[in-house]
Amino acid sequence: MSTAPPHTRRRKRQAAGGFAALITIFALASPAGATGSPGAELPGQISKPQQLTLLGAGPSGYTVARNHTEVLTAPAGKPFADNRITYSEDGSPGRLQQVKDLTGHQLRWATAADSAWRIHTADLRTGATTTQNVPDRPLAFVPTGYVGELGSRITLHRKGLADKVLINDVSADPGMAGAPTYVAADAGSALISYARTIADQPTSGRTLVHVPFGSSAVEVIVPPRTAPGYWPGQVALTPSSFVWLSYGFADRSFSRIGRRARTDTEITDQEVPWLRAGTRIDFAATDQQVAVADSWVPPGKLNTTGLRVLVAGAWREVPLPESLFGTGSTETSQFGGVEAIGNRLVYALGSAAEQPAGVHEITADGTSRPLAALTETYRPVETLALAAGRLYYTGRPGSADPDDGIRLIARRPVEQDSAGRLSLGAKETGEPFFRVPAWLMSPPGALAASGDRWLLRGLPPTPHYYLASSTFSTTDLGPASAEPTPLRLSGPYAVAGNRVFRDKSATPLLDLTSGTKDVDLFGSRVLWSTTGGQLRTQDVTQGAASTLAQGAGGEVAIWGSDIAWADGSSLRIATLAKPQQPRVVTNTGGVHELRFTEGTLSWQDNAGRLRVLNTRSNRTNPQITPLKAPADVYDHLMTGVAANGRAQVLPLPFGQDTNYRPRLIAAKTEPSVTAGTNWAPEFDTSKALIAVKLTIRRNSRVVANLTGEAAHGTVHGLNWDTTGATPGVYTWALTAQAADGDGTLAGPVEGKVTVART
Repeated sequence: MSTAPPHTRRRKRQAAGGFAALITIFALASPAGATGSPGAELPGQISKPQQLTLLGAGPSGYTVARNHTEVLTAPAGKPFADNRITYSEDGSPGRLQQVKDLTGHQLRWATAADSAWRIHTADLRTGATTTQNVPDRPLAFVPTGYVGELGSRITLHRKGLADKVLINDVSADPGMAGAPTYVAADAGSALISYARTIADQPTSGRTLVHVPFGSSAVEVIVPPRTAPGYWPGQVALTPSSFVWLSYGFADRSFSRIGRRARTDTEITDQEVPWLRAGTRIDFAATDQQVAVADSWVPPGKLNTTGLRVLVAGAWREVPLPESLFGTGSTETSQFGGVEAIGNRLVYALGSAAEQPAGVHEITADGTSRPLAALTETYRPVETLALAAGRLYYTGRPGSADPDDGIRLIARRPVEQDSAGRLSLGAKETGEPFFRVPAWLMSPPGALAASGDRWLLRGLPPTPHYYLASSTFSTTDLGPASAEPTPLRLSGPYAVAGNRVFRDKSATPLLDLTSGTKDVDLFGSRVLWSTTGGQLRTQDVTQGAASTLAQGAGGEVAIWGSDIAWADGSSLRIATLAKPQQPRVVTNTGGVHELRFTEGTLSWQDNAGRLRVLNTRSNRTNPQITPLKAPADVYDHLMTGVAANGRAQVLPLPFGQDTNYRPRLIAAKTEPSVTAGTNWAPEFDTSKALIAVKLTIRRNSRVVANLTGEAAHGTVHGLNWDTTGATPGVYTWALTAQAADGDGTLAGPVEGKVTVART
């Protein structure tokens, strides 16, 4: 039985028909009429990145604000239409939800002005909008007016009626900062949570009161509270009850939901689980349900939103779509608020991988269903790369404008079970380029990956190249070239802007910016073609450049000692030792993005189709795959865009029964070390390894056996403490096994190190 871990074990058999086992990873632009493919997949199109704010529902349908500026309305099940209304959000500080109201066809909302407040009123049918300046801060709307706060007073303002002071003891205690006044109102009364001045006491307390508009009575529901205890916060009025959210005095993460029937005095109280301190809280209630949404930033992740609903005394998480690039539920900016509309709870959500932007209803069982959606679509993923068992992809998140320069990078392990079925593991987070504003550009040349490293090209106007690794190191390799040039990465060696770099150094080892057509590398061995048609090579760690052949006028590729280059519309395949004896491939269809991996030469033809050639056979006829650009090939797998517009990972049509042993790409082994210090060699290999062992000998005697890890080909954890070691020459040998069962590390991988006296 194979010793490979279950998540990397690969079944050795030819996939039926060449492409039977596949996984669809995510969607690009799906052509009309495209049908789905077997395996897990996401929708073929996702909504154009748009932020939505839920404004309410009326006779015209569900109304939202798009990108904080436009008002859109959609009848249930139909597309949104622009109401030709310019919307502006409340510019005041704090975590207050937008004060707004939609009654019939009339939309009202409040914003902050320089020394006053403004109430905007718009007719959804005509788009006509009026603006009124008011002296006090609007806290809630009533049918013909609003409830506002000014100084210590909370006042009811209604058209045609005298103003009525509802509360006159609002505290100005600075200790109450961050705990604002909350009001929920209907035609007959207001539920008010505020900081109240307490007579004969040096501090203030939070209280919750109910004030009927038709009398002078004030009904106290929660008496004024100071520490310890819970402060009443957001409030909601339902037809039959008062509902409020309370926070722990010292920590907002301790929260409870209170409810009391309008005709009773008994209060029910229930804890709200997982509420995050210091976050924006969205809160809404009906007679049957309560919904709470909070937004926070878990370590190493994007902003996420948790939406929970209280149904029949139990809290349930409302499933939200997962961001294509992030983890958790969804990005904060995608969540657009939750409101009670009649006896239903409704929320708005921006676009995500699984569904377009739109309005959704929380159903009675705590799940959700779509009510209306935005139909504009865009392509979120821009570049694909495979490397040592992982898929990399870059593109635009669902919450970003396609033109604002925001780009993300995601990495997911490609897994295969004993039946040969492919799947993707969880997205990996917490790394420096997980969210990269204005640093990525569209393909070609946007991304390269190898082991635990990846290389990116920046966006104009001042693009740079960036080399990142899983060890949280990031190196700025300097300004990018004006025109896209090849981006290549092989172990610690990188090609960016026709310059060759090593790992954490921004000083180029080789500068090929003049007269170069194309560049590739395998470890420290660089291969390039010149504008004069020469094929040249150099090991940047030793020796000078040499010319291998003439007539190399296009793309080049190298893997180990195997090389390939384009000569017009044909390809030539040879070895470094015998470049004058190439195998010629003529039916290429054009050669773009030429790549070499173990046993496979791949390229994209003039139609953008991915072609692959088995270099371990004598055939010269490439196979045309069902994938198009952006595409990549590594080891036994290939990735690209299928005919239905979805990006897929597929097994190659050959080599599934062939062992592709891991091979050494690069090694950094200091030739000497001072006794009493540590010797820490570094190795990069072509695939994930297990049973990594470095054996160190003095003559024939083993003096140390070091074990390491190489989950993706970059070996970590080898460190020899030479304390007590006798000065002299030692030999070392590295051994390991392929994690997918493809055999042992090709070798030998061995060398010498001298321990010098202190």
